[in-house]
Amino acid sequence: MAAISHPFFKLGWLPEEKKDSCRELFLTSVRNFEAGCESAENTSPEKVDVDDFFDYGVTPAADVTMNAIDKECINYLSDTETGLTMLSRYPKVRKVFQKFNTTLPSSAPVERLFSTAGQIEVPHRNQL
Repeated sequence: MAAISHPFFKLGWLPEEKKDSCRELFLTSVRNFEAGCESAENTSPEKVDVDDFFDYGVTPAADVTMNAIDKECINYLSDTETGLTMLSRYPKVRKVFQKFNTTLPSSAPVERLFSTAGQIEVPHRNQL
């Protein structure tokens, strides 16, 4: 997800047979991320009504949102620009990019790794 949401990589590094499944995985991830954000903001789904003359039923706002998310993701994946500034045109993709491409704010995991390596590479363990 981190590589697909990065404008420099997108789907270009994947073999052809895996691009479709990764594209669907990316779309699902963006949908789920947006659904989580929207459920925190809005608890009841709203209906979008149209003029009575052209009324073919009531369209749930969630369906309209899904179509907008899919369209934004497809436009993002087909865009040829590779700079990070392009993410400003795709706000939903930018949120996923920030989630998966943000570094850890602490060095504790690396310090634990070095501590463990220091316990292994000692003279009394040379016969293992």
